[in-house]
Amino acid sequence: MSFIVYLAAVGDAAADRLVAQPDEFQAFMLGGPLVFETREERTAYYSQAILPKSLKNATRPETVDMDKAWAAIDHLLSKHGNPILRFITRGGRAMRGRRGKKPGPEIARVFSAAEVAEIHTAIDAISDDDMRAWFDPSELTASQVYPDIWDEHGLDYILPWFGKLKQFVQERAQQGEGFLVSAG
Repeated sequence: MSFIVYLAAVGDAAADRLVAQPDEFQAFMLGGPLVFETREERTAYYSQAILPKSLKNATRPETVDMDKAWAAIDHLLSKHGNPILRFITRGGRAMRGRRGKKPGPEIARVFSAAEVAEIHTAIDAISDDDMRAWFDPSELTASQVYPDIWDEHGLDYILPWFGKLKQFVQERAQQGEGFLVSAG
């Protein structure tokens, strides 16, 4: 089983709504409304048995995944020392699922537009050369950084994903958007 982390663009108002109503997370990720008119519409949406009329032209949020490179990117960014660069695995506001009426496990973490601007400033200063200098496959393996492939798949695997991540963060910052981080 693989474990992939992805980021999705989200405006601050939608982020507030998702933190308050985490049961709408799946609908948001599929481009649906955050509020359903009826219980039947919600059930149909989640089951995907039929698409409600309101979703025929739904637009999914901008996303980027980091395949399995996310843990190595997070680990290498930790070498910089700026805690904001640990955003892949830390920070933001927790969005928790529900177990009945009780809070359940964290399903995502949400970062505001202001936090994304700060992340962009920090990550924009990190170059591929910095990542190369911090990359040590034996240290990644000894630190048990997921997945255990760093002797075989090194920077040639990590750097393209890092470039996609930087581009996504830059676009969100330029558009004044936040994002959420989720794993699955």
